[in-house]
Amino acid sequence: MKLKSLLLTLASAVALGAAAGPAQIQGVPYEKFAKTHNLPVKPLFDIPDTGTELPYDGEFTFDMIENWTGTGENRAALVIQWNDADGRDAAALVFGYRWDGVATGFDMFRDVTLNNPQLFGLVQRTNVGCDISAIAPDGYTLDGIGWDDDESGNPGLWDSANNDYYYPEGGLQYHPRGGSGIDGSYPDYDYDNWKAADSNDIWQAGWYIGYWSYWVKDSETSQFGYSGWGMSCRELVDGCWDGWNYCPDMMPVEWKEFMPAPANIPDDAVTEFTIDGLCYRLKNYKDKTVTLSAPFDDSAYTEASLVKLADGRHSIHSAFDYQGVTYTVVGIDKEAMVGAEINDIVIPESITSIGASAFAGSTVASVTLPDRLAVIGESTFAGCINLDTVNIPSAMTEIPANAFAYTALKGTLVIPSSVVNIAASAFEGCESLTGIEIPKSVRMLMSKAFAGCTSLTNVKVYATEPLTVDTDLFDSSVFGTATLQCPKGFADVYAEAPVWKNFSVIKDDFFLDVNSGDRFVFQKMPYEITSLKDGEMTVKAKFHHFDGKHRDTAVQIANSKFSGDVVIPSEITYMDKKFRVTEISDSAFFRAKNLTSVTMPADIRGFGKNMFDGCEKLVSCNIPDDVTEISPSCFSSCAALKSIVIPAGVTAIGNNAFYYCSSLESISLPEGLKTIGERAFYQCAKLAEINLPVGVTAVPAYAFGYCSSLTHFEFGDRITSIGNYALSGCIKLQSVTLPSALTAIPNSLFNGCKALTSVDIPVSVTSIGSSAFNGCMSMTEIELPAGVKTIQSNAFQNTPDGFKVYVCDPDALTSLTAYSFRHNSKTPATYIDLVVPSGKAAALTSKNYWKTSNITEPAVDCINYIDDNPVVSDNATVALSTSMTPVYETELPERFAAANTGILLPSLAVKVVYAPEGSEDEPMTADAEVTSGKAAVTLTGVKPSTRYNYHFEAVPAGSDAVYASTPSFFETGVTGVGSIAADGDGAVTAVYDLNGRQFDVNATLPAGIYIKVVTTSESVTTQKVIVRGCHITKVKH
Repeated sequence: MKLKSLLLTLASAVALGAAAGPAQIQGVPYEKFAKTHNLPVKPLFDIPDTGTELPYDGEFTFDMIENWTGTGENRAALVIQWNDADGRDAAALVFGYRWDGVATGFDMFRDVTLNNPQLFGLVQRTNVGCDISAIAPDGYTLDGIGWDDDESGNPGLWDSANNDYYYPEGGLQYHPRGGSGIDGSYPDYDYDNWKAADSNDIWQAGWYIGYWSYWVKDSETSQFGYSGWGMSCRELVDGCWDGWNYCPDMMPVEWKEFMPAPANIPDDAVTEFTIDGLCYRLKNYKDKTVTLSAPFDDSAYTEASLVKLADGRHSIHSAFDYQGVTYTVVGIDKEAMVGAEINDIVIPESITSIGASAFAGSTVASVTLPDRLAVIGESTFAGCINLDTVNIPSAMTEIPANAFAYTALKGTLVIPSSVVNIAASAFEGCESLTGIEIPKSVRMLMSKAFAGCTSLTNVKVYATEPLTVDTDLFDSSVFGTATLQCPKGFADVYAEAPVWKNFSVIKDDFFLDVNSGDRFVFQKMPYEITSLKDGEMTVKAKFHHFDGKHRDTAVQIANSKFSGDVVIPSEITYMDKKFRVTEISDSAFFRAKNLTSVTMPADIRGFGKNMFDGCEKLVSCNIPDDVTEISPSCFSSCAALKSIVIPAGVTAIGNNAFYYCSSLESISLPEGLKTIGERAFYQCAKLAEINLPVGVTAVPAYAFGYCSSLTHFEFGDRITSIGNYALSGCIKLQSVTLPSALTAIPNSLFNGCKALTSVDIPVSVTSIGSSAFNGCMSMTEIELPAGVKTIQSNAFQNTPDGFKVYVCDPDALTSLTAYSFRHNSKTPATYIDLVVPSGKAAALTSKNYWKTSNITEPAVDCINYIDDNPVVSDNATVALSTSMTPVYETELPERFAAANTGILLPSLAVKVVYAPEGSEDEPMTADAEVTSGKAAVTLTGVKPSTRYNYHFEAVPAGSDAVYASTPSFFETGVTGVGSIAADGDGAVTAVYDLNGRQFDVNATLPAGIYIKVVTTSESVTTQKVIVRGCHITKVKH
């Protein structure tokens, strides 16, 4: 059943932050461990403290579980939440587990996985899951969990780093490497490299990019608490719950709605069938598929049990009908036909897998395998001493251990070109084999694969680069009796290769067909053909061959052949054909630790991934002008590289391109650069300056994280997105300029930037990510613009004591978590101080996610009034107005002050107090209207020709404080024709102000000094007039 179809209405996941406490995952002290073993790590992230609670609604009970594993009196529940990036896991799935006696969290996970065909997982024995005790003799980490979402059956895993595929029986894969505690091998912790073999399956695995967090509780009503220990030391108790919650990008996620995992098979379903003497077991109820099993009575099959074909050969059913239902046979179980007394068998085309030891020890002499058969188990035909004829299907990529050991295979064995791996002892003891042909597709030949094949006279290999093999691959006698054939021109190469050089006769007597993709070695440099077009015969330089046991280690060992200065020629010869070198492949010089310089020809136009990754002594490398991209991890961990010239034509720098180039002091980015990858300059500790070209529009996650010499960083307005951790750990960063149109401050953007003193958040920002300012110890305050709607967990954690967040608009903040305002992870935790606009604090002190903080409002010291000129429209009406500006007791951030003023002023009760000058009566009042920072009132019924004194008063809501302006005055009835009458004879014929502007002699004049023109019958004279309208003053009160 598809997970997404299990639920109709779902709550969306909300990111949950947690304290950056002791970083411990499943018993592993994460950061300390990684640094000790020189492994990659995200040094600052949100691994919770042990016991940190993860909210859960508590409504799901044991009675709602449909899928149960085991029997016994005790009950436990297992909850799994994938947090799939495509949203296919609409809910957290709940499984039930029953047992008696002692059981651990590992026991529950193992048994539930083995009991559910759709569930599969990866675990590794690490011996660090807990303190080793009686209940846990060793410790396992849970590395990955998958769900066969399309129910295709037989879910598998792909170790992408080694290109190995695994199809674990029962669905639980034990990691093939590390942690035994016996042979000295060490756990890989390479879980980020493991993928589902079927891309349609839901799968999450990881350790450094994401991880499975472990949550436990002892009753169904309590909250889940984070467990720093692993599942091996979790002793289950009756009624307990275990939860596995994947943390993408290392960020914990709250529980989604719980949903019962679907029951595997209905109780009344038929699970065993006997058809014509053959026994089958149900594999998938929905798809009606079955597998051939061993006889239910523990006997062995005989030829009489088989289905006889028309040509006289024998087979098993490909399908059968039972009670009106058609069942398809898709597999043969392990040991199904052990010891069977049969002569021949044709395996039907419906069969896609055969289990381990399925035919071991049988009398079969001839086997026909279907072309679509992809998987057979170990020892499938081991000990079939009569088996001399078998075909190896073209769908098979691996011949497993002991698959055909001690059989009677004869003549020349031709391995198909689909096969990549031949496992240990695959053909051991096949004494009748006289020849072997090994295609160039084979990448791994394991120990004793052909041991005991004593009749070999010819071994033909098609690879031009000898495989790394063990000395016991062949019996030592074969080296003297068999001829080793290799491609023309490569006898000398095999004559120098370990083990292969032991053949006394080595002939390079055949030409290979030259095909695109062919690999070969020329002058100790491996190459691969990329083009065979006329005039465009090209190759790319490659890394040295590795045997696939462990890719990183094997390539490193192979590439140890590189040392000192390497010069790549512009042209090479292969099979009498000339090729130009135009590319360098992925991992070409991967971890060539003694390589100091590389000179490349001008024709090079492409770089592969990880090209110089780990070349710790590389000091010089030219990048040809035709290169357009610095590939992912190209120069990662080149610790000696101090500078490099990037050509003008480069438009992209890939993920991890200069990761941990700890000596890189300067780099000039070309003007045409458009993209920079994640972690491109991560941990370039000496890089003091970086200038982003105008074409770059995004700075991705970790791009400049831990560039500990950077002091200033300017994003520029062309940047439209910034990734998580982009500047995290830049401990000397003092100032930064964010893009003006930025909409989100990403997770941990300034995490650990302890020298950063301030950040101006653009008004366009609507969200603040988790741990965005965590550890910014030089910042004392920050201002959140009015548009901010979301603050994730621990956004301002580990800032100095007294750190303040000024919230311009608390009403806009609609998305918070319990830890949005957490200041540190002490017990009890403390929370940062919040400053909100006037009148907002009271409602917030009882509101969830706010009430844990100390919330204050800005205190008003005074109000500055700037009066406008009174307007006397007639002798009985006067309009008064004044501009109001609050002055606060402490200096506030500019935008917050403006926001607060915009909220404060309209809330004030403002009035004007006025009275005739000299009056002993009670002053009169009139309410003013406040808009846009200005109070205005119109007085009516004032006395004409009277001087009035007045002032404004403002009273905050709920307060008895009064903020008054400095007294001023206005006069009525002192302007107009009467007041500028001529002194003596004559008439006023004109009025001018001191600037020469003329007024109507009948106009009502504003206060000021005027010149009036008086005309008589005998003369024209001028006189000065002072009009006293009001007193204007600027007041701070």
